[in-house]
Amino acid sequence: EKFAFPASVDVPATVRPRVLRAMRTVWVQAQAGTDFLKPPEIRRLRQAALDALQGASIGDARVAVQTAFDVEVFEAKLDEEVQKLNADVFGHHGDVAQVGDGKPWNYEAPTMERDRDLHIRFRPAGVRELVKSMKRRSLPHQDDVKALLKQASALLQSQPSLVRLQVSAGQTLHVVGDLHGQYWDLLHIFQMCGDPSPTNLYLFNGDLVDRGSFSVEVTLAILAWKLAHPACVHVNRGNHESFRMNLIFGFQEEVQRKYDGQVFAFFRETFDMLPAATLVNDSVFVAHGGLSERTMYLSDVASLERGCDPEYADDVLRDLLWSDPMEQRGIADSHRGCGKLFGPDVTKQFCERNGLSCIIRSHEMKQAGFEWAHDRRCLTVFSASNYCGICGNDAAVCDIS
Repeated sequence: EKFAFPASVDVPATVRPRVLRAMRTVWVQAQAGTDFLKPPEIRRLRQAALDALQGASIGDARVAVQTAFDVEVFEAKLDEEVQKLNADVFGHHGDVAQVGDGKPWNYEAPTMERDRDLHIRFRPAGVRELVKSMKRRSLPHQDDVKALLKQASALLQSQPSLVRLQVSAGQTLHVVGDLHGQYWDLLHIFQMCGDPSPTNLYLFNGDLVDRGSFSVEVTLAILAWKLAHPACVHVNRGNHESFRMNLIFGFQEEVQRKYDGQVFAFFRETFDMLPAATLVNDSVFVAHGGLSERTMYLSDVASLERGCDPEYADDVLRDLLWSDPMEQRGIADSHRGCGKLFGPDVTKQFCERNGLSCIIRSHEMKQAGFEWAHDRRCLTVFSASNYCGICGNDAAVCDIS
């Protein structure tokens, strides 16, 4: 509601759910009709909703105040504005399928190549075909998904809790923040930054899943690239790579719609093996959430045990996944109910004790896609644009070279 309703329009509480549903339907249809909603298109959609809201507001010109709101007028004006927008911006994409017209996906992705031991052979060409196939809404067969997740889990288990990564001369590391199931954002990032390769590295900093409708596709694409280029693709765990969050925010439901509960169990096992953090060139510490009084040394992170859900893990892991920076000094309890709020003095002390230049974290939507804090020692990177279909934010990727 905070993003949908401007202060200048008073939408009665009794009709707010109906108005929000109408807005959401428009956004879902627009997103389904194009590969990637660019910022100008997002602004036009938001303006269309604003124009419809203002058009439905009935005012008294004598006193210059709103006296009523007509929800039917809003719906008609929103439809009128969006039809104009469809013709002007999206062209043929304006004629999109309605939500709920049966399953909009199939299982016709190319069968993955296997060796004599029935392990999938992940080659860059095959991963590109998988990524393109899922863009066309053709998912891999369930047996291939299970095999992929099983191999990814074994590979991740072989890595330490704190991955130490060296970016050499001629290499670039792209640090990607929250994606939250927004597959077309991931495709746009690959389009902008290039596919993973020995000179083009990626670090995905958690929260691949939940809220967005394509969390399965996001996770499978990233893990497939991880298996094709183990030294070139790295993935940290986020707070949404956990059972409780998946139950609440949609990933479990999505997996069961597209596959079944057994496949969801394979995803859970894979998430439990994700590393907690990554250290880049012994200088930049990258974790999904942030710091606390329990995470003051790199050795605290390196010694973490994995293999279980964060709910049952060490407090250090929960702090790494859930904490946020604050402007005040010190440590405070978090409004999230998990993790901590940490001040600039905590960041400075952590960096000085461990010989670091800065920390990079994600976990929070930022309107510009990124934000420096704590005297430029704490960088937040968020990579899901127009988050949840309503925020209108840009997305960002941080390059280290």
